[in-house]
Amino acid sequence: MIMARKTWPQFSDRYWYIDWAFGTIGVESDYYDGSSIDDDRLNIGNCYRTKLEAEQAKDRVLAALKPVPAHETFPKLTVAIFDRPDCPDWCDAAVVSSCGIAYWIEGDFETAHQEIPGQFDASDWRNSLLKRPAKQPDGLPRGILEVVEE
Repeated sequence: MIMARKTWPQFSDRYWYIDWAFGTIGVESDYYDGSSIDDDRLNIGNCYRTKLEAEQAKDRVLAALKPVPAHETFPKLTVAIFDRPDCPDWCDAAVVSSCGIAYWIEGDFETAHQEIPGQFDASDWRNSLLKRPAKQPDGLPRGILEVVEE
């Protein structure tokens, strides 16, 4: 015996829902018959009176699932990394791995390396190797090796 519901949807009411069949997301409709599938959709809020409401909900789901590109969330490795107070004296280069972990390195990676705290933009990790600029005497702009007075 099917009991009448006091709220929407009632038995045989058409409703719309978001469907994730075979790796794609779309909007489908069904008729409420009190099945466990209908109740599951209703209980998680995936039951809409109109196709438009379901389409708008689908758009919100897709927006929430859209990944944020790494370059919008993590800093890019630049030569400024060598100015950090935690940069080791022995470091002569820095590099970012494919997963965004950066390292200070000496020589080749196997000679010496140390993880740089934090996460970095890995969008161009294959080209991320930075050589440490030559150390300058205090107060001299980059490119000037020494000031000679005549």
